Amino acid sequence: MQLPSFLLRARLPTDVSGVDFKDVLFRHKANIEHLGTICPKCLPLGCCTEQCFSRLLHRAMLLSALVTALLVFCLLSTSHHCLARLQTGSLNTPKDRSYFPGTPQLCHNESTATDLCTSFPHDVLAHVQVVVKTGFGERHRLEALLSSYGSCISNLLIVSDSSDVANGQYVHDILGDLPTSYAQHNNDWSAYESQLQALTAGNDVDKTHEDWKLDRFKFLPMIEYAHANNPDAEWCVFIECDTYVFWDVLFRTLEKLNPRERHYLGTAVAGAQDGWFAYGGAAIVLS
Repeated sequence: MQLPSFLLRARLPTDVSGVDFKDVLFRHKANIEHLGTICPKCLPLGCCTEQCFSRLLHRAMLLSALVTALLVFCLLSTSHHCLARLQTGSLNTPKDRSYFPGTPQLCHNESTATDLCTSFPHDVLAHVQVVVKTGFGERHRLEALLSSYGSCISNLLIVSDSSDVANGQYVHDILGDLPTSYAQHNNDWSAYESQLQALTAGNDVDKTHEDWKLDRFKFLPMIEYAHANNPDAEWCVFIECDTYVFWDVLFRTLEKLNPRERHYLGTAVAGAQDGWFAYGGAAIVLS
């Protein structure tokens, strides 16, 4: 219930005790009739003016408490209804469904790679090929990836600048597929030859700055390698060892796109000759 406007203009205190309401009313005679519609029992003015306004204030406080209770009830009812719909799957329409349904929370000593893969949507991998691009000096990062979500991807392909086996996964030397013409008039290629000779001889090879020079030779060959291993894939997702992927967001994004159209997705970075390319560290997606 809203108090009369003249009371609001008069700025009466919340505590109505000691207030000369009769004086207030006579200074606002034009509103007496309006007051009578709210509290007719308090007329004439000399009857029970103070009790009337005390009653109005009490009613306003009760109404405020009632409205608050109704709002809380509505919010709780809505939340419960939405939770029930989520549990029954009625909200999981093709446009907003999650690829990762809720799973019971595990204790820190119970969480294993097998547990993490329980809810992974393996059926999506039938048309999504994931490729990890790495280097010889990033073995520790690769093992960390394969010990986490990498173990959930059954068709995972790994390309590097040397052949290896990490956590039971084959690592393909993608540079070994390139023709010998790459070694001609190419100073950066010497880093690969030096590394290959050292590994063949069984010598220890440390990561150096020269390793980054080999990275640019991997992009196009790894695309061909992915297509050769999975020609039926609708999407190819290229990541690196330290790429954190929100798989649910990725899969739902791809679901809304047509794989028969040309898509080149990623974080744009300025290149040479005013060109742009997708930065590999943030993942690259090709249709």
